[in-house]
Amino acid sequence: MCFPRRRNYDGWFQSYKQTASVALGKLSGFNIWSYTVKAEEILRMSHGCGTEAGDAKGLETVRKGLEKEVEVHLFRTCNDRKGDRVVVYTNSTLFNQSAVLASPPYNRSRETEKKEDLIALTGLYIDEGKHCKHKPELAKQACSENLFKHVRIFLLSVIPGYYLDDIFCTWHITVPFRYTIRLEFQEFRLKDHPTCESCFLQIFDGRDTAAPAIGRFCGYVYPPVFVSSSNHFTIVLRCHGNLRESRFKAFYHSIGALDNTESSCSRQQGCPSSCKCEEFGGYHDKKILVTGEDLLTVPSNLPFNTGAVLFQQNRISQLREKDFAGLTKLEYIDMSFNILLHLDEDCFQNVSSVNTLRLNSNFFRTLPTGAFTGLPNLRVLDLGWNLLRKAVSGMLDGLSNLEVLSLRSNQLKELEYGVFDDKSNMTYLYLQNNKLTTIPDGLFGALSKLKLLNLSSNRLKTVTKETFQGLKSLEYLYLDGNRLSKVPPDAFSELTSLKYL
Repeated sequence: MCFPRRRNYDGWFQSYKQTASVALGKLSGFNIWSYTVKAEEILRMSHGCGTEAGDAKGLETVRKGLEKEVEVHLFRTCNDRKGDRVVVYTNSTLFNQSAVLASPPYNRSRETEKKEDLIALTGLYIDEGKHCKHKPELAKQACSENLFKHVRIFLLSVIPGYYLDDIFCTWHITVPFRYTIRLEFQEFRLKDHPTCESCFLQIFDGRDTAAPAIGRFCGYVYPPVFVSSSNHFTIVLRCHGNLRESRFKAFYHSIGALDNTESSCSRQQGCPSSCKCEEFGGYHDKKILVTGEDLLTVPSNLPFNTGAVLFQQNRISQLREKDFAGLTKLEYIDMSFNILLHLDEDCFQNVSSVNTLRLNSNFFRTLPTGAFTGLPNLRVLDLGWNLLRKAVSGMLDGLSNLEVLSLRSNQLKELEYGVFDDKSNMTYLYLQNNKLTTIPDGLFGALSKLKLLNLSSNRLKTVTKETFQGLKSLEYLYLDGNRLSKVPPDAFSELTSLKYL
């Protein structure tokens, strides 16, 4: 919490028992800063021994102001937390020594049986710009391996404080004859560049780099799943410059001749490593349900028979041209709860079988005209909980079969005349929780099959008969939460099917 300076601060503890002899609460630390403390600084202080003090109020000041019975626990200690430990031995007769620290990055160092004094570090921080050098240089060589097991994980990981200036690694994977190799990436982060110039990973379909190259990758997008054409794969990593952010983790396993079937998520389907693929549908029309986690973009090379993608609650910021290209069986797309800011005009081309598209809970301010023209069979479109300010004519072009449209909880101030043209199949329209002050006369004229219209929680001051012109099938109309001060007696006279107002 951040409080202004020069104020008194009152805090209290509520007793859960009625007896006066029971302490009202327990206090082990209390500090107030007058500025926002960075997360890194809070983490650093959490490893300390309770000596930190806020510049606005410190624990000692708070203790003096305590009234009644409050049990004070002093202090936090620096006892070993039994976490990962590294032990360094030095000569006790010498001073100002330097020590070399060598330990596996993922395993605890061995306990010592010697009765010598040790220094315990409960938190180790490397200042920005002060990097240690690798000693010995074998750290660079450790990344090149010959891998022969049927199943194996291999990786490049950077330990804080140990940053290589350049690196060249080669992994040779070999499995028994008549087996192939399925390779997938579980983590991938290399320096991004349009042509992968200074840092890249390259995959060769064979025993060495003379074999055909099947991919060169950099950036943050996970490479697709690869299946070798033989029992060999060669992976090369070459990077120049600062590698502080560079790392990847890959997993491979061998595939026997009988394992590589059409129903598996292997070569035929190519399920991305960041995703999970499951079959659904009938025996003669099987489709793949693809779910993803920790995604920054839509994965490339989705299975050709993908029927549904569930990419909600990720960190995808843009839908690009051809993200879903060639997925002729795709019917359902859920991109809700991402950080989408932009749609490429052709991102939904050649996916005419899609009937449901969820783009709610993102950050769209505008949508390009004709963005959905590649979805002629779309029936449900959810654009709720975005930042749209205006629904322009042409925004929904090509959606003649649309039945359900939600624009709820945006910042809409204007619905442009013509935006709902050619939407005669629409039956449900949700426009609540926006900033609409007026509705153009005849705006809903093309919606002859509309059954529900929700305009609640807007800023409408009046509605007239012309507002609802053409809504002969309307059964449910919601206008609550507006500023209606004058409604003509005949405003709802043409709503002959109305059941609820």
